[in-house]
Amino acid sequence: MVALDGDTNLNALFLMNPPDRVTHPLAWLWRHPLLLVILANLVFSLGIWNAQDGYGEDMGPVKTALYNIQTQSVNGDLYVKTFTLFLNGITPDPVHAGVLMRFLVSLFTSVSLYLVLSCFSNHLGRGCILFVCFVWTASYLNAPAIQSTSASGFAFGVMMLGIYCLLGDWSVAGAIGFYFFGLTAASLRPEYMAPVLLMTALFIVIGVLKCTTYLEALTGFPRFKMRLGVLFLMLIIAIGMIVHPSRGVRKKMQYCDRYLFYGFGQCYADFYRREHPLEIFDPMTEWEWLLKRDFGDPKNFTSILRNNPRESARYFFLNTVGNIAGIPRQLFITRDKGAGIGDKRLYRLVLTLLIFGGLLGIGRLRRLCVDSLGENRAGGWRARLNLFFQKRKALLRKILILFILTSASSAAIVMLVPTPRYWISIVPLLYVILAFAVDCLLKQLRLLRFEPCMVALSFVGFCSPNFIVPHPCFEVRALQHIAPLVRDHPVIGAWWAQPECVFAFRGDARDISISDGINAGDIIAGRFDILSIDGNFRGTGTWLRQHEFFEDFVNEPEKYGFKKVTDVPTGRFSIFYRPKPVAQ
Repeated sequence: MVALDGDTNLNALFLMNPPDRVTHPLAWLWRHPLLLVILANLVFSLGIWNAQDGYGEDMGPVKTALYNIQTQSVNGDLYVKTFTLFLNGITPDPVHAGVLMRFLVSLFTSVSLYLVLSCFSNHLGRGCILFVCFVWTASYLNAPAIQSTSASGFAFGVMMLGIYCLLGDWSVAGAIGFYFFGLTAASLRPEYMAPVLLMTALFIVIGVLKCTTYLEALTGFPRFKMRLGVLFLMLIIAIGMIVHPSRGVRKKMQYCDRYLFYGFGQCYADFYRREHPLEIFDPMTEWEWLLKRDFGDPKNFTSILRNNPRESARYFFLNTVGNIAGIPRQLFITRDKGAGIGDKRLYRLVLTLLIFGGLLGIGRLRRLCVDSLGENRAGGWRARLNLFFQKRKALLRKILILFILTSASSAAIVMLVPTPRYWISIVPLLYVILAFAVDCLLKQLRLLRFEPCMVALSFVGFCSPNFIVPHPCFEVRALQHIAPLVRDHPVIGAWWAQPECVFAFRGDARDISISDGINAGDIIAGRFDILSIDGNFRGTGTWLRQHEFFEDFVNEPEKYGFKKVTDVPTGRFSIFYRPKPVAQ
């Protein structure tokens, strides 16, 4: 029996017509897979306005966007400018702008990931690529209901366009496209500078190899010596750039050190608290004392490593192992239920396909290598290996590029807490592996004729509407409700008050967070207009040290001139406000 391709399979299943006379809409969609990916995202995102919970870390971009509107200026990166456009031209409500951004970023990343995967279409079936795109559409990272920012997905989508420019044939236009999108992504998220630098190093190595080979043929001077000279020159230039007292270099190094210092402080505190659950403090805001105790009051990141290298190494090792163990689940988790909990059945299905398809794929790769290496037995193993790389050169180059992209997540895996958005650069490589595993299952088990059925079932299973049940921002809506009841430019106290100030009051309020200091004396003296108390607030040292006052305040806020919001839902927060004086 002759194997059928994807189009013929679809005709046999739905039309029973020759390929040149196909007019059925399903067959038309099959021949335009990008439209299927867009349609899947649109269907999945029906009711996206109901998913309004995550907004915290978008506070900075929204605050800058509001400032741009007030001052008629254009500041910030591309992500901030997009928020400025939304708030100025579509909706003045920051929450609505955040929902719109989430939807567009989800669609953007789905399209950009498909473009990257389509570059492997010579080796992967169309149905396999569509299947993994549907998995991504429903994944926790792409359609988060509680993810605190869309900035990571936005930068990821931009970086994917740069990678797409490289996955075709090597060309000057492709390199220009890569640097344009790659540097844009790096301006949004600094970790993307790692793959840009690595690709630059790869370009330089390839250029040096080709140039020295050409010069050797032209001049007769040994290319080995030329390469050593170029390597020595590059080493001198690199050292000069690092040690030169240039303000730009020094400023970048200081920013990097400060970023690593604060990142290590917060993440090590979170790691320590998981090891010592009975100790009550907030790792994100109350970590300085822990660094002083365990690392000798360090002033920068290098002093952390120098003061206690043993504890640093222990943390890096255990944190890396824990993060790597969690990557498959966090990057494949599907069908978010609004509380960060994916559908376990779909996740197990994806994991099963990955494992069994991967086992079949190992055999497929082995046979491929044996067949390729065995075609030139008379030339020796070097000739056969060279023949293999020549035949698979394009595919190996594409895989190398995806490996280089994963370097953007390397520092996060070693140092940061297990937050999936820090690992997003691993997604293209991981999803190519998943597509390869599914492709192996279909081909090895002779199931290619069921490929359209697999795509249809995965469309329904993964991409049916996910946001039908409302999950509104109760806290923000409650604060907007009481805004007319408090004085102008109110003072808001919370575990992290800045998002509430920006999203509920459009920045027209003063925020005081736990890290700034919230004490009973200031509350009694009337220096706060609004207090927002949640589980994070109750888990801090601030609450523990003043728990008698706070318990009394929560039970009887009227004693201190406050009222509790009870006429509208407040979600997991208890919100108290001091009414403004009634005008006489």
